[in-house]
Amino acid sequence: MKITFQKLSRTSYALIAFALALAGLAPALTSQKAHAFPVGGQIQTRSIRMSDSRATQTPVSYQISFKPASATYTVKGIIVDFCGGNVADTPIIDDTNCTIPTGFTVGTPTVNVTPGLTGYDDLTTGGGSWTSTSQNSGRTLRMVNSTGVSINPANANPYTFVVSTVTNPTAVGTFYARLITYTSDTGDILSYTAANAGSTQAKDYGGFALSTNNVINITAKVQESLTFCVSKLAPGPNCGQTGQAVTQPDLTLGHSAANILDSTAIDTATAFTQTSTNANGGVVIRMRNTATSGGLNAGTNSIPPQGTSPSTLTAGTASFGVNMGAGSGGTGTLNGVAPYSTASNFAMDATTAGENVLTTYGDALASSSAPVNNVGNTLTFAATASNTTPAGIYTAKIILVAMGTF
Repeated sequence: MKITFQKLSRTSYALIAFALALAGLAPALTSQKAHAFPVGGQIQTRSIRMSDSRATQTPVSYQISFKPASATYTVKGIIVDFCGGNVADTPIIDDTNCTIPTGFTVGTPTVNVTPGLTGYDDLTTGGGSWTSTSQNSGRTLRMVNSTGVSINPANANPYTFVVSTVTNPTAVGTFYARLITYTSDTGDILSYTAANAGSTQAKDYGGFALSTNNVINITAKVQESLTFCVSKLAPGPNCGQTGQAVTQPDLTLGHSAANILDSTAIDTATAFTQTSTNANGGVVIRMRNTATSGGLNAGTNSIPPQGTSPSTLTAGTASFGVNMGAGSGGTGTLNGVAPYSTASNFAMDATTAGENVLTTYGDALASSSAPVNNVGNTLTFAATASNTTPAGIYTAKIILVAMGTF
């Protein structure tokens, strides 16, 4: 009996020791982190303004704006990473799902940190210069400045920079961007990956939703969302997902059976927009006119734009203009802005310095100051010819771009 008892005791001790060893390992195993996360907070008042929303377009300018979340600090590095090659991709920082959108590249980056735009702060205060590079096969923009720039969340204006060498994705639809700021031009920023932004010098962070589309249709969904469409007929909810579908807005200005534009009348035609966004700062709809005159063109001949002030057209005085009515339906307020918001009057600003229908980002057509849902607006185009307007087929292609401020 004594021998049997001793054998059982040694076995029991071994089992107890093994159990204790596993118990000792458990806290260490469960406390390990899968990745490193930035130490700051989520950037605010963030937006990316695209100069062109069409797929495959190049070069396209992306104006990137943000306010820091953390108290005043010196930023020496910025990462902007673009995702959307797979349906699982997201704008969430440190999510491993981030593949380059097909056809997308930031190019050999040309970045302007002092665009001189009213309402924005540049990234030069404090001296030094920024060096921009591309990594991850053109998916990621990296900017470093060994001197650094002090940024302050209390500033009235967001900070901004423009990368002007982007090629848009070849597919139409939503893609994403992630932005992380760094307090050093070495360390975390040099080892950045989608799944590991860093936790030492990585500071503030945030995501963006963007979209490529046909000339007049922008859709951005999921976390930061923006749905925008233009149609010849007023679309049903959610840009025609139910009810009336979106229709191509090919408009003809003219009268009589032949649809002729002449000096005897003012001819009009309408198109419709519908906008939804969860952007806290609201949305701005901007308008570009690809006709070189800013009006209607037929070769080197033109019907001139109506001008910078809302006014009535006079039959027989050649002119082309547009107005945009107040929003209707849905929830929220999205109205036309001057000079396009006056009923029965028309405008087409092709001359105001820095902001008109011929500039890179076009002219503001309508805006809201808060999120909107399924708000519809009506655009009315009007034109008349003079007795000396040369014969021809006069055309213009109007590009509308909607930008949410998240």
